[in-house]
Amino acid sequence: MRCLVWVVMAIACCFSVGCASVTQGSTHSLRIDTETDKGDVIAGAPCDLITELGTIRVLSGQGTQVKRSGRDLEITCTSPGQPPASAKLVSRANAGLAGNIIIGGGIGALVDHNTGSAYTYPSWVRLVFGEYAVFDRKEEKDGYAMAAKPGSATKINAVPAAPASTLVMASSPPAAAVGVPGAGVTEGLRVATSAPDAAVKETRAGAWTLPMRPGDAFDYLQVDHMTGKRQTITYKVDRVSDDRIQFNAGALVTRANGDLVEASAPIALELDAATPPGGWTRNGKVQQGVTEYKFMKRAGGNEYRFEFLATTSVEGRITIPVGQVNAVRIDIEGWTSRIASSVASSPVMARYRATVWYSHELQRVVRFTAATRTGGGAGGGSFAVDETLELAQIGRN
Repeated sequence: MRCLVWVVMAIACCFSVGCASVTQGSTHSLRIDTETDKGDVIAGAPCDLITELGTIRVLSGQGTQVKRSGRDLEITCTSPGQPPASAKLVSRANAGLAGNIIIGGGIGALVDHNTGSAYTYPSWVRLVFGEYAVFDRKEEKDGYAMAAKPGSATKINAVPAAPASTLVMASSPPAAAVGVPGAGVTEGLRVATSAPDAAVKETRAGAWTLPMRPGDAFDYLQVDHMTGKRQTITYKVDRVSDDRIQFNAGALVTRANGDLVEASAPIALELDAATPPGGWTRNGKVQQGVTEYKFMKRAGGNEYRFEFLATTSVEGRITIPVGQVNAVRIDIEGWTSRIASSVASSPVMARYRATVWYSHELQRVVRFTAATRTGGGAGGGSFAVDETLELAQIGRN
């Protein structure tokens, strides 16, 4: 009789809120510590947490409660006289999800996956001003603050922006500029200039002003987390005419408002492959809500197939190597397969998870992360991706 009661209770639990939500709770504690690159602790620094529900602010050195979610959490902390300290917290499924499947079957597990209660972020992290780090909960040790491994963090050299009047990038307007409604100045970015007012080409905190002009270059830092390889990928404006902007000898063509016109050759391979044929914007704006995509592309001698849901979150301010920008976050969850055209094999599907940050100010993706891995396969069907791509510098001649 007791067994029957426990079974009934377990089933009721899983049909109502999911067993992991009861045993683990829908929130968990998080502590953020901050320090300088010399190891000096700075307590009470304001930290913005960008979640799927919006941005919340907490103070470093204090504990807070965060909502469990299957989506990664972005953090940016600031302190006077210091460059930002930023991090991504990678959530992982907790033990409650497995217990849910054993006790109540797939229903409770599905509930907890959809509500996010089956996932947990790292509970204690240490951020360093002037660095961007990634903290994965699977590497956390109980009772210890997670800190970036030596050499793994991305340096942030942004400094407080000078007054806008001192940040003009060119001494005169470009002759071939395309008028963009609402074009303005994005300040405090990492920009390189060889304008007449600069004796030598230099990198400094500055402003980048729309519209784009020939010679503008956008340098991205690509990091392969499987191999540790880092490389710079550049999108360079070749031509500006009418309402079209051409990059890299025509490999990419966009409208003046950022809408995608054509991508005939890959520049940043994974980002280009995962970008829907129509791009991420319509009439210069990221589509809101949840959008379903299903498409196939050929790039770099491979065939890529994607089926995923893209969920748009509220716009928030993020810190990347180029500086701080406002960006809309797009979370991607779905499936992918890819086959080398030189190999005769059947498609192997794998779970696909990626996040895109799109800046309306800069009319482009400024940050992209992607991860996927097959369980193996013969005939060239297996593949793995774990990379981050971030805008690191803007060049203007």
